[in-house]
Amino acid sequence: MGGRYGGIEKFDKGVFEEYVKGLEDGETVRGMCEDYRASSTLDMEESEKDLREGRKIGCQLRVLWGKHGVIESQFEALKEWGKVSERAEGVSGWPVNCGHYIPEENPEEVVKNIRELFV
Repeated sequence: MGGRYGGIEKFDKGVFEEYVKGLEDGETVRGMCEDYRASSTLDMEESEKDLREGRKIGCQLRVLWGKHGVIESQFEALKEWGKVSERAEGVSGWPVNCGHYIPEENPEEVVKNIRELFV
């Protein structure tokens, strides 16, 4: 991975308990797996169809990923997200100084970006 794993110490105790509760429910786990599966299959097919038919996301799009997570270490994130400009109006984004759990590891950066995007 990107040389660093955020670990569970970044999680607020109540937040971590909610994650655990969700992972104890088989339907929640199935839904999480289906979401990941769809992102590389059905979601991509639908995105390609939208592109062929000239449909774009019509609002500003901000993309953040963990600088020390799998996206940064195994993909050319900026290049891949650059392709999004074909699919959306006003795309911006960059890696955040954290691992996989962006809101838990760097909540200030998430809030800053939300404020910049929506204000």
